[in-house]
Amino acid sequence: MAMPANRYPRLVAAEVVNRRVFWFSELQTLARRHGATFDGSLADLGAWRRQLGDLVDAVKTSWREDMLQRAQESNKLYGKLNKEIVPAAFAGKLEEHPLWVVRWLVRFRGSLLSLNSKPYNQRDDPSTLCSLCNMGVREDMAHFLGVCPVLAEYRVRYLGAAVLEEAAMIRLLDGGDWPALARFGSRASKYRAELIAEFNW
Repeated sequence: MAMPANRYPRLVAAEVVNRRVFWFSELQTLARRHGATFDGSLADLGAWRRQLGDLVDAVKTSWREDMLQRAQESNKLYGKLNKEIVPAAFAGKLEEHPLWVVRWLVRFRGSLLSLNSKPYNQRDDPSTLCSLCNMGVREDMAHFLGVCPVLAEYRVRYLGAAVLEEAAMIRLLDGGDWPALARFGSRASKYRAELIAEFNW
């Protein structure tokens, strides 16, 4: 719309606005969906930049809220974790939190471990059950970190308990002994891989 009034692209765009079709109609629908204002008046082109900026901000906010809600619904522990803790921010403090510890913290907090049950795949079938124990439960991050009896010896060695209750897992993930958590993750994952390779689960 910044072109001279006699330029063909400007004439086509003005006609699209006047008829309220194509991209203009979609912009107005998007604005309504996200509670923003976009009237698209040809008489006030100066307002377009402000209104489009507000629309972009509204879409960003809506998208972030939607992603947070999905993340919290995908994992029973994630919704209870302190969101102020951003493991990636520790990368600049490697003397305090070595990178290998931060990596394990990200894996545990985000349920990014390579287990049978994944947050993005919530189907109920035997392939999501724990490969190590015979409890018949989903092998998710909470089971791996706090419950699986096959990993109890590693839990005792590194985390101080054979079984971790949900509150203890949340405390650990929110600011407990992260180096111990990383050592547990490293050793327990290797042990899991060895058992699966040996018994071909």
